[in-house]
Amino acid sequence: DSVRSICDPEQLAMWLQLSAITRSCLPKLSEWVSRMSDERAAAARLAYRDACRISDDAGPLMLDIVSAHLPDDWRILRVISAVMDRPSDRYL
Repeated sequence: DSVRSICDPEQLAMWLQLSAITRSCLPKLSEWVSRMSDERAAAARLAYRDACRISDDAGPLMLDIVSAHLPDDWRILRVISAVMDRPSDRYL
């Protein structure tokens, strides 16, 4: 009951699961935004897919968290492009 008074336990569980995935992405982030190879794109897609398995909105939340660690906001577009396999401008 004390947890429920602070937050929704299901959301807390989602954030904790998402934090593990996000932490594993951070060491690779500079490589993902500098030179995206097929191997790096596959790793980014797997991380995104793992996040989406937690909940429908966890994938975009993961990208939002990861983007907070970048010096420029636009750099996350490289990761989004790799994850979505070249999304159209309608997605953005």
